[in-house]
Amino acid sequence: MDMKAASSEGRTSMCDSIDGGSSNKARCSDPLQSEYCYGNLNILPRPMKDVEKGYTLFEHVVLSVSGLTCVGCENKLFRSLDVIPSVRKLKTSLVLAQAEFDLDLTAGPVSDVVRSIERMTGFSCEIVKSRGQELEVIVTGDVQDFLKQTPPVGVQDMTLVNKQTVRIAYDAKKIGARDLLENCFNVAVCLAAPRPHPALAVGSRHVRSSGYVTLSSAALTIPVLVLAWAPLPSHPVAYGTTSSALATAVQFGVAGPFYPSAIKSLLFTHVIEMNLLIVLSTTVAYVFSIICFAYQVKGQPLSTEGFFQTSTLLVTLIMLGKFVSALARQRAVESISIRSLQGTKAILTELDGGSQKEIDARLLQYGDAFLVAPESRVVTDGIVVSGTSEIDESMVTGELQLLEKVPGSSVIAGSLNSSGSLTVRLTRLPGNNTISDIAVMVDEAKFSKPKVQDLADRVAGYFVPVVIAFTIVTFAVWIAVGKAVRHQTSTISVVKAITYSISVLIISCPCAIGLAVPMVIVIAGGVAAKHGVIFKSAGTIEIARKAAVEVALAPALSLLILF
Repeated sequence: MDMKAASSEGRTSMCDSIDGGSSNKARCSDPLQSEYCYGNLNILPRPMKDVEKGYTLFEHVVLSVSGLTCVGCENKLFRSLDVIPSVRKLKTSLVLAQAEFDLDLTAGPVSDVVRSIERMTGFSCEIVKSRGQELEVIVTGDVQDFLKQTPPVGVQDMTLVNKQTVRIAYDAKKIGARDLLENCFNVAVCLAAPRPHPALAVGSRHVRSSGYVTLSSAALTIPVLVLAWAPLPSHPVAYGTTSSALATAVQFGVAGPFYPSAIKSLLFTHVIEMNLLIVLSTTVAYVFSIICFAYQVKGQPLSTEGFFQTSTLLVTLIMLGKFVSALARQRAVESISIRSLQGTKAILTELDGGSQKEIDARLLQYGDAFLVAPESRVVTDGIVVSGTSEIDESMVTGELQLLEKVPGSSVIAGSLNSSGSLTVRLTRLPGNNTISDIAVMVDEAKFSKPKVQDLADRVAGYFVPVVIAFTIVTFAVWIAVGKAVRHQTSTISVVKAITYSISVLIISCPCAIGLAVPMVIVIAGGVAAKHGVIFKSAGTIEIARKAAVEVALAPALSLLILF
């Protein structure tokens, strides 16, 4: 039977008949999958036995979290989730900006957990779902009517993404992507542009928002610096009024989000985090400058003038640091993403080598055959039907030599073809192939933490209270020095002590301590994956630094580390 006839017959059976006797629960044909599967659900209901309560239904939930900028944020997220009794097996990742856990559904739905976390932390959370295969389509007609229609056989879920875009989750073993789009809906739909992985999407949004806020803060800060430092004619009240207005905009417009974050962290999770340092240092500098300006307006200037430039410049530098940190983290994640090996286009062909057509790789379906052109990457896993060539599979196996491929040989997604052409029969779809398996394993390693990360977390956790303690000690010492040693008045001593205390707060920002280890884990894991070495945990990376091997032993090393 040729490909067109098979496709036509498949469309008739899949779209026009109702599979009433089938069950979603079926044995997985893929031996790499678990014992049973539910259409390859990423959020997977798993009944678990409880001796006292009987059977309890759990969901495995993955949350994409916007707002994670440092280890303090990750600790706050972890503590907020950890206090919820229905959450089990909790893992968080600063680099991926994700949380992963099992949820006891008898205690409440996932949406309740999301609302609780957003209320306690101020972060924005989104449930990452991957039900079987997914397609995002643009609907030309009324989107609401499209969503209300009875889903075709094989379609598991239809979710509105934005104004005209709908995400369709479907069982690829019951219906193919092209059959679904071409024959199963009453209105015209077309494939939407591909979206990046949730971790990359969240990182991109965070980089953009950080950039806009940093630019806004800089635009408000520069005039304050000019009024404070430029050799301008003396108009202290006019300059002070302008500076106070601009400093107020920076303090509450730019640094405003730090206040609820620090307060919620103290109230809900009892954590003193980095944002508290920012809030204390900038607020003290801003309030002190307002008081100095008020005395100046009254005609009774203090011994130290206000320094609006300090509070505004501090906020701007903090935002610049957060922007650079977010940008570096996003660049690192993008540069080592193993998912970048997944091809976006496929050349659809017939098994007898007939007509060829280039399609989006997301439209491949079971039963398809595709052409692997010379010097191109294999789009997904499959079996060679015709043609001979040599393929570089070092990205998976670690072996540097090319492997010969003949009819009957298996090929791996992402591997690089040499000079020959191959016709390959698809065995696994993009999004559920070897590249996806490797990416999942790499992501799992990012969720784990080495022992040195625990040390860094403890240092960062104690750092903020220690800085606050040093600030209080500095304030007390300089008041004593001013009164007993320099014989200054109480007002002058307090003013000097406040300026020195503010300096202690301002120079303290331990974000680099918390970010150092996660950045090493993500870069090491990603680079190793591209060279055929898969680290299944961060602890393995920590141990591997002690290894001393020759380059020739790299393939053997990949197998040792894998297991």
